[in-house]
Amino acid sequence: MNRILHSPTGLIAGALLFLLAAWGFKSYETQRLERTREEVTQTQRQVRETLALKRLWEAKGIDKKIEGLKKLIPAANRKKFLKKKRSLEIRSTDLEGRQLNRILSKIGALPLQVKTLRISRKKDRYTLECRCKW
Repeated sequence: MNRILHSPTGLIAGALLFLLAAWGFKSYETQRLERTREEVTQTQRQVRETLALKRLWEAKGIDKKIEGLKKLIPAANRKKFLKKKRSLEIRSTDLEGRQLNRILSKIGALPLQVKTLRISRKKDRYTLECRCKW
């Protein structure tokens, strides 16, 4: 056994084995570094998106836009339009299809998180119940 390790072929075999182990370790570490970079990049992207949404939700113009939404709903059809600190509750009855479509388009365009949305149809009229927060 000692003769094999001290012979030139044994030394070459040992060196090749060491070289193979070093190459495997390097490959593993390179892949781990790439995965870590991808995770960091994804985390940075999520943080940027979260900050952008936070700025959007904290915008002062949302109150004015919600008042514009209130104007879209005819007073006769508006049963409840309650705006608290950061929440909105709408109940409206006897809406036409075009009115309902305009209201839903406006809600979709605002930076609101819709908690509840119920739409019921009676013949050609609609009833809308919606709860949102921002």
